[in-house]
Amino acid sequence: MPIEQQETNIMKIKHYLYNSFIAEWDDKKIAIDPGALFFYYFRLTTLIPKSEWQNISHIFVTHGDPDHYWHTDRVLKASGAIGFRIDYNGEVSCKSWRHISAC
Repeated sequence: MPIEQQETNIMKIKHYLYNSFIAEWDDKKIAIDPGALFFYYFRLTTLIPKSEWQNISHIFVTHGDPDHYWHTDRVLKASGAIGFRIDYNGEVSCKSWRHISAC
């Protein structure tokens, strides 16, 4: 099929503060590092707005610092998404929200 006749799928990427992202294309909505912002008195506020949580299809956590993973379990529960994380041995693992632990 000539390029002129092919459908183009455009990926949209939203950046939240310093380390959280949502990437969307087709029917996929991936949250990357749904961590927390450390406010005064150690209040851990979500970086990705809760209004975005329900439609997330996948979550990817890059590493185990709290500012990258803190809200992962809550986003997984709200969305029913599949969670991915990088294990300490460098491999990517996939778990449903019922089985994922803090990364």
